[in-house]
Amino acid sequence: MNWPVLKDKKWWISFLLTLLLSITAILLAAFENEFWVLALILSLSVSAVGVKRATTLTYKTRE
Repeated sequence: MNWPVLKDKKWWISFLLTLLLSITAILLAAFENEFWVLALILSLSVSAVGVKRATTLTYKTRE
């Protein structure tokens, strides 16, 4: 990663949301709640969007 990615607020929001959704999925699975699958899928989706944004920011600064 580079400095433009770490300065980006939208990337931080996606990173923190991914972390919270992952923790939620673990807690839901520990308490045998079926919604852990939904939290996990949302976590992976938000993570993919964050990685795409970080890639875009990284290559945009190189040009």
